[in-house]
Amino acid sequence: MQGSGRSWMIRALLACVLSSAGPAAAEHVATLRTMTVTGVVPGPGLWKVSRGDHVLWVLGTLEILPAHVQWSAHQVRERIAQAQEVLGPPTVHLHAEAPYYGRLALDPSGKSLREQMPAQDYAKWLPLKAQYLGQDDDVERYRPIFAAVKLYLAALAQADLAEQVTRPVIQDAREHSHAKWTPIYYHAEVRDPTDPLRNAGLTQADNLRCFEQTLDHLQEDVTVMRERANAWSIGDLTQLQKLPTSDQLEVCRAAIAESGIAHKLDADELRGKFRELWVAAASKALNDDKVSFALLPMGYVLGPDSYLKSLQAEGDRIEPPKDFGAVDANDAP
Repeated sequence: MQGSGRSWMIRALLACVLSSAGPAAAEHVATLRTMTVTGVVPGPGLWKVSRGDHVLWVLGTLEILPAHVQWSAHQVRERIAQAQEVLGPPTVHLHAEAPYYGRLALDPSGKSLREQMPAQDYAKWLPLKAQYLGQDDDVERYRPIFAAVKLYLAALAQADLAEQVTRPVIQDAREHSHAKWTPIYYHAEVRDPTDPLRNAGLTQADNLRCFEQTLDHLQEDVTVMRERANAWSIGDLTQLQKLPTSDQLEVCRAAIAESGIAHKLDADELRGKFRELWVAAASKALNDDKVSFALLPMGYVLGPDSYLKSLQAEGDRIEPPKDFGAVDANDAP
């Protein structure tokens, strides 16, 4: 699922141990061929949730978007300017000492990647490392699963894709409004100083499986993620809904989340908690505010597990963006 609870849960963790690309300067016109979209783009329309005369506007977000775009965000800026409150996306707030994060990427036994994997896999790794990571020797000390994620993020950067492209725009719109910012956090504390992944079940087979599949599917996945990013950028929600909603980056992140970290935090409980926390915050905003605004990963907006269906079950009216012909949250599950 795009922007699923698993990847939200370890976003901060991965940011501490892996590098990723940031947004770059934009061109003046959008172009869409087989490449990544560039230029000024509208982004998707907003979902409208109504409770009486109170309205919550919902923006579906993607983690990976074109790096070289200028998101015009006219409707988003207008709605945030009208809002009394802006809800953040559901995420985990991890309380842990810095050394805890630093240990996760490195192999605890001190072995190099060459020593951790079969020779044929390492032979596949070397040309991809040279292509996307260059002379990065630090990655050779990583566990295979973290090396795979770092390779993936570097490939996305070369495809002109990046994370957190929308964040500066949302931040600027908030700063120019009087809306209250309401983060939606599930607070968790990690106290165990031992190696969390090894002790709680991330086996060498898990490490190698993710690594091998990344090597085999990297180019195909980047192509699909580019298509998703392009569809979001030009506001083509119908096309976005047709595209695959998972990729190898998500699989690797899920493997990390569902091993040591997830067992300590109870991943199944977290997924339900994310929904419960967001729906409760959205319901409160609909009661308290004449106009409110929410950021929600697109995977929680589209599809059968849409959080908006929980609001519909409370009697709220859900209206999808104009010209979106796909099944929306008002349809029966």
